[in-house]
Amino acid sequence: MVKSLRRKFVLITMLYLLSVVAVLFIADGLYSSYLDDLNTRSLLEWVVSSNLLYDTDKKIDEELGFQEIEEQENPIIGLIVDPDGNVTYRRYIGDNKSDELPEDVIRTILCMPADRYKAGNFVFTRKMLKNGDMLIVLMDTSFHEENVSKRVYTALIIMGAIFILLLITVALSYYVTEPARKAFEREKQFISDASHELKTPLGAIGANVQALDLDKKNGIYINNIISEINRMNRLIERLLTLSRLEESGKVDETAFSLSEIMEEMLLTYESAAFERKIVLNRIIQEDVRMKGDEDEIRQLIVILLDNAMKNAGENGSIDVSVFNNKEGIHIVLKNTGKIIKETDLEHVFDRFYTTDLSRHGGSFGLGLAIARAIVSRHNGTISATSSEEEGTVFLVCFKGA
Repeated sequence: MVKSLRRKFVLITMLYLLSVVAVLFIADGLYSSYLDDLNTRSLLEWVVSSNLLYDTDKKIDEELGFQEIEEQENPIIGLIVDPDGNVTYRRYIGDNKSDELPEDVIRTILCMPADRYKAGNFVFTRKMLKNGDMLIVLMDTSFHEENVSKRVYTALIIMGAIFILLLITVALSYYVTEPARKAFEREKQFISDASHELKTPLGAIGANVQALDLDKKNGIYINNIISEINRMNRLIERLLTLSRLEESGKVDETAFSLSEIMEEMLLTYESAAFERKIVLNRIIQEDVRMKGDEDEIRQLIVILLDNAMKNAGENGSIDVSVFNNKEGIHIVLKNTGKIIKETDLEHVFDRFYTTDLSRHGGSFGLGLAIARAIVSRHNGTISATSSEEEGTVFLVCFKGA
């Protein structure tokens, strides 16, 4: 449980941090692109005001700090377009004197509102000349987006920062979940200690009651006491079992046939099912093998079958399936009977939680908790669904052997 809390803390924190980093990265990229476009537009407006496009012999004044214009990869392009949309003059400033300028870019610029300054990858500025022609100065800014080294460098920095944040988050998770871990350990220790302490007085009470049983006058009361003592002993045994499962380390794995175990366990339940008029159906794939603790898996099957028998109702049915596919080994138990409420489904595997269906049946609310502990120790998952159409279904999944 504590490990699950720690994983959730790390996952939620990292998702939050990654979301923040992603938003900041995107915002920074958009803002940087916006500033680049503004700077490019300012440069184009300076070129227009300096009349560099008309005097072909005029050199750029190095004292103004714009000598880098002639060295850039993408040139500044100056065009004069007549009222009919024909280019009557063309001038380049820069090393790359390519004549490849898409005509649709010119047409797009001519049709755009006065407050626009970008068409695709081209940033432009316009000026109406006295003779009615249009002066257009533009530059392809795609090289801003194609700066691979800058993007790789930025990506590496972000990845490094995320890795550092992950390490910090993992370290913090131990600190944040420490109170929960201590509380959980105290609870488990209390249950274990209390169960052991209760076994001795209950044993003594049981022995004394059996001695009193010789007096037949109060036999009915003595039988009730014995029944409750037995019930308390079963509760203690289940508490001790749950405590042992939660405290145990790695499972002592052995290979065994799950198919054979299921067939064997179903045979023991056939007479009980017959007495209750419950139809017991089975679809068991042959030779489904797994690795794990065979005794614990038997206990898991007993718990699931007991639960199904108790809730299927008279004249009901139980369907048992065991199969293996690419997703792993599956155990499916489906029973008829009254469905479990959605609010109860969320808690059926919690300790001491009993539904309205089992409150009056002597249930302690520990069986499914033990089942979940066994499945968890075998690195599996267990889930429950309940509906009018499907009945109540318990699904156990293990990774393949």
